[in-house]
Amino acid sequence: IQSLLPGCQWRHIRSSDNPADCASRGLAPSDLINHHLYWDGPQCLYSSIDTWSTDFPVIPVDQLPEVKIAPIVLTTTEPDREWFHRFSSYTHMIRTIARIRRFILHCRKERPSDQESWLSRSELDASIVSITRSAQQFA
Repeated sequence: IQSLLPGCQWRHIRSSDNPADCASRGLAPSDLINHHLYWDGPQCLYSSIDTWSTDFPVIPVDQLPEVKIAPIVLTTTEPDREWFHRFSSYTHMIRTIARIRRFILHCRKERPSDQESWLSRSELDASIVSITRSAQQFA
């Protein structure tokens, strides 16, 4: 990036102030709608550049230490994406995953067996979070 845009200044921003980290850290899509950091960016962007943090020194590119190339071996396994396509609708997927989660909790004895047959809002929300996290792993 620095070689493509040599005239630009780059600054450091903490991860907690980085809007790009909001979605990748498991924030639900429904929560992103009202998440000010995600839509507006960090507060420092609204103040004078003179007040921005200078905790990280700027090192010119020609003074950066040499980066030595080290061989790395990496193996990955492709996650099973097929299950996403087995559902006729998003609603059907949410309800199915919610029932699977309910069954698992019942098997672990974390839920009473005499609960209602209707899925609760919290069960559906937990299902959406599970589906979102799975989808983010595939991206």
